[in-house]
Amino acid sequence: MTTQPVLVLELFNAQVQYTVPRWQRRYRWSKPDIERLVEDLKTVAVKPIDNRHYTGTILTFPEPDQTRIVKRLRLVDGQQRLTTISILLATIAEALGPEGEIGPWTAETIRNDRLLNVGKPAKLRRKLRLQNGDEEEYRNELDQQEHGPGAVSAAFRICRAITAREDLKVLMDGIERMQVVQINLQEHDDPQQIYESLNGTGQPLSEGEKVKNWLLMGLAEDEQQELHDDVWKRVEKVLDAHDEPGRLDVFLRDLLRAQTGATFSKDRRAIRISTLRPGSIDDDQETLDEVRRWMLDSLLAFKRVFGPGLAALAS
Repeated sequence: MTTQPVLVLELFNAQVQYTVPRWQRRYRWSKPDIERLVEDLKTVAVKPIDNRHYTGTILTFPEPDQTRIVKRLRLVDGQQRLTTISILLATIAEALGPEGEIGPWTAETIRNDRLLNVGKPAKLRRKLRLQNGDEEEYRNELDQQEHGPGAVSAAFRICRAITAREDLKVLMDGIERMQVVQINLQEHDDPQQIYESLNGTGQPLSEGEKVKNWLLMGLAEDEQQELHDDVWKRVEKVLDAHDEPGRLDVFLRDLLRAQTGATFSKDRRAIRISTLRPGSIDDDQETLDEVRRWMLDSLLAFKRVFGPGLAALAS
């Protein structure tokens, strides 16, 4: 593990791509979170140029399948801040238009130097890649195409309203002074343990998010995508839990009670899938097919509770 203080804008000042893994929670910042960040930017913007505003930790882990043209890093922690800053930069560029400028910054330099890897293949073109519906919304909003119903599009709307009312120079001055501590994990580090330790403060992880974390963390990207799309998204659809993670928590507690006979309160932390399975084996011996089969078998056992629609999970 290595650590270093770094200006937020410098995180994007290279041919780099930060990928939010599928085991991560969705983007969740709302208007109060974004407005609080903007107030911090305005406060630090009026201070001397060498003043820095510390805004937390960014935890990254190198992707196993590196390319030679773009450095790819999994964003283990810091998604909410980095995504919001990226959205704010995009809306500042929109507000500047083709003729506007703030010192060295124009709409073109913001987009091409801090948001995009210009000239790279489509999969590597954006410096930030989110997950699932968040990624689609982020891509469409960045290209100023259609607007979505989720939290990412909502954040774009909020940031557009902010850039319409605030001094753009003040916002950019604040962003230029924002600093994080970047923690770069190595192959021998345990990203799950570090991730959960860092998330002991702020918005707590739901039990469903912890289980999703445990299932997908450590898998290769294609395996993450397969398990997430084939199983987890179907679970969310049946439970109507896409934007209501608490419904997954209720389901998992019911599943625990049925499997173990024990009762688990809504305040119980760190429900682990391994506790649901008698004679469970060590995490590192799990395989993708084993986890998928166990999840489907367990979910289908609840068919009587959740109705015929649950049978679609096995198809």
